[in-house]
Amino acid sequence: MKHLLFIVIFCTSLLTAQISELTGKIIDAEGEPIYLANVAIEKTSIGTTTNREGEFVLKAEFDEGDNLIVSFIGFKSVRKPVSKLSFESRNTFILKAVMVLDTTISAYADLISGEFQYQ
Repeated sequence: MKHLLFIVIFCTSLLTAQISELTGKIIDAEGEPIYLANVAIEKTSIGTTTNREGEFVLKAEFDEGDNLIVSFIGFKSVRKPVSKLSFESRNTFILKAVMVLDTTISAYADLISGEFQYQ
């Protein structure tokens, strides 16, 4: 009887595990959508990317302490607690471009000896 009760409780807990859907849009400071931005739950392998309109849908089992990380090359990543996001309406994330200072690298290659030197 104890085993049957354990099986019923275990199966019930599996059925109550709820998959939630989080939707959003990723844009830059000018309001342009960011295509192929990464959207992931921090410290997991659960994530997705945005479509051409910068929109995403992430279906997962979210925990109270989870953080959502939004990132794209050339932009500063955004980290938001899932508890502060809306599951009823679309969330909007604005990514700010990272400033890159002008950098010049000069190099010299000797084609005969194969030496390569930075200057």
